[in-house]
Amino acid sequence: MNFKLNRLAKIIIFCFSFFLFNSEESQARNLPTCQIDPADSTKMKDFECYSTPTIYEITIYEMGLCVSDPLNGTTYNAGSGYAESDFVIDESSCEITFKSDNGIVADLAQGQINLVGQDFRPPSKQYNHAYLKFKNSQGITAKFEIDGTSFCSKNEESDTNALQGSPDCTAQKFNTNLIDFRAGNSCSIPSSNYLGATYSSFDAGIVKALLTDISYNPQSSCNSTATKRIYGSFKPLNPINIDNTTKGLQVSFSVTNKGLLINTNNNGNLITSFAGGPLTPTFEKF
Repeated sequence: MNFKLNRLAKIIIFCFSFFLFNSEESQARNLPTCQIDPADSTKMKDFECYSTPTIYEITIYEMGLCVSDPLNGTTYNAGSGYAESDFVIDESSCEITFKSDNGIVADLAQGQINLVGQDFRPPSKQYNHAYLKFKNSQGITAKFEIDGTSFCSKNEESDTNALQGSPDCTAQKFNTNLIDFRAGNSCSIPSSNYLGATYSSFDAGIVKALLTDISYNPQSSCNSTATKRIYGSFKPLNPINIDNTTKGLQVSFSVTNKGLLINTNNNGNLITSFAGGPLTPTFEKF
């Protein structure tokens, strides 16, 4: 049984009431969607791929809109294939739309999320970017099947290894901290390989992120003690125009076929580990 679910969390980040919306699917481009090899049903087609988690939890602290990119100094290096950054966050053109001092846990694999916190209406103007501040920890539940054998996530803290069941197993939620975009919950070795910034282009726009401490100071070197948050910047395909008739703004996070990263062994017939995939939002005002 391959879990190809349609998961999309839609959040109203400022309005007078909350609504339930239908799900949609939005595809990522930088890794293929997980599927069985059509020439050999006993293995995966790709060594590394994206699938859909049944649970994708993050803790959100703040959301907002910006005229200019707050992570303008984080760019894509075509030569290395990774991001490079000046590790600067510039919020001088940004407006807060939602804030929760203690953070609100949101399962982005669900269809509706009611964010409990402070809502702010931004001034009427054109916004070209949005930002999100969230905890550097994800709660993931995952399951995928290869040739009648299920592979499930385990519930050990920071254990992303897959549990093998023949024919079945029970998927359990695991929590993993991200302290290095290259090495996940551990520091890459040597330390010069540490990646504290990321940059991705999707069909919904451009996504950037920096690892920060609890006060949102970017971390340019690997320090698992200091790294507590992620600051994300999003550039949608079309600007967000807020005017006097705007009642609210809906932001949709799709995790369908990209919220779950699956790694296999060299032969592709065993799933070795799971990890959280990227967040790619879309925006709609009403």
